[in-house]
Amino acid sequence: MKTTSVRFRLLIWNIGLLTLVLFGFLLVTHTFVRGYLLSSIDARLKSVAERTADMAIRFKSSGGQMPLPSGSPRPPRFGGSHRERMVHLYNPQGKAVTLFGRQAPSQEEPWDKAAFKQAILGEAVFKTIKTGHSTLRLYSCPVIYNGKCTWVVQSAASFTELEILINNLTFTLTILVPVAIIIAGFGGFFLTERALRPVRQITDAANALSTDDLSQRLPVMGADEFAHLAETINNLLTRLEYGFDQLKCAIERERRFTADASHELRTPLTAIKANASLALKGQRTPQAYQDILQSIDQSADLMSNLVQGLLLLARSDSGQLSPDYTKVNLRKLLNDVAAIVPRKSTQAAFQVQVDDSLKTIIADPEQ
Repeated sequence: MKTTSVRFRLLIWNIGLLTLVLFGFLLVTHTFVRGYLLSSIDARLKSVAERTADMAIRFKSSGGQMPLPSGSPRPPRFGGSHRERMVHLYNPQGKAVTLFGRQAPSQEEPWDKAAFKQAILGEAVFKTIKTGHSTLRLYSCPVIYNGKCTWVVQSAASFTELEILINNLTFTLTILVPVAIIIAGFGGFFLTERALRPVRQITDAANALSTDDLSQRLPVMGADEFAHLAETINNLLTRLEYGFDQLKCAIERERRFTADASHELRTPLTAIKANASLALKGQRTPQAYQDILQSIDQSADLMSNLVQGLLLLARSDSGQLSPDYTKVNLRKLLNDVAAIVPRKSTQAAFQVQVDDSLKTIIADPEQ
C-alpha cells in the first residue's frame, strides 16, 4: 500500500483544520450578526409599543382628551410603509382604533392573529412574519387598564432589508472562505517545506555516511527538536563506531591467536613426527625405542603446555581470566617447570636456585 509523505499529511491536516475554523467563524458571525440586529430591532419595537401603550392609557384616563405638553415627543405614527417602524392599536375584538384624533389605519385586522391572541391573554410576544413579499419583525403586547386588557399594541418593522444585508454578508464570507483556504494551502505548503527542510538535510547526510568511515557525523544546526535528533543519531554512530572497533580488535586477537598457535605447535608436532618416522624405519634396540618414546612424550607434554598457555592467553584477551590465588611453593613449581622442558642433548643441564625468602609466594599455580 502506497503511503503518503509527512509533508502531504501535515498540509492536509492544516487545510482541514483551517476549513473547520473558517466555517465555524462563518456560522458564529452569521448567528451573532443576526442575533444582534434582531435584538436591536426588538428593543426599538418594544420602546415604541410601550410609549404607545402609555399614551393610550393617558388618553383613556383623560376621557378621550389628552393635550400633549410642549416639548413632549410626538405620538408614534399609525400605519406607514413597510420600510419604517409601524404601530397599530387594536381593541380586544381585533379592530383598529383611533387615538389623538387621527384616522385609524386602513389595515383593520392585526398583522398576526396568533400573536394578538397571546397578547390578549397578557403575554408580550416577538415574532417574524411574512406579508406578501416582505418580512416583518412584530412585537405584540397588551395594554392593561384598570386590571384588564383594554387594547393590544402591535409594532412592526421591515426585516427584509436586514435579511438581505445578512444574506449578502453570509454570501461574501462564503466566497472568501475558499479563497482563504487556497491562500492558506500555498502558505502551508511553503511553511511545511521550510519546517521539514532540516529533516531532508539530515536524511541526505545520513545517506552519505559510509561503513568504511564511521567517524563521520551529522551536522547539528540550531537548538530545536531536529538538532536534538541529529545529536541522538550522532551518539548512536559513536556507539556503533566503538562497537566496530571492539569487533576489529577481537578479530585481530583471534588472528594473532591462530598465528601464535600454529607457530608454537609446529615445533613439538615436527619433533613427534620425526621421532615416530625414525622409529618406523628399522629395527631398534629397546633402549632406542625407549629414548624415542620418551622424546615423543616430552614433545607431547610441551604441546599440551603450549595449548594451555594459548588458551590462557585467549582467556586473558577476552577478559574471562579469573586467577585463583593461593600459596605456592616456588621451589617445587620451578622444579616442575624444569622437568617438562625438553632436553636437546644429554649434555644439556641447568640448575635451579631459589632464595630462601621466596620459598612460598601467592599466585595461581595453573597460570
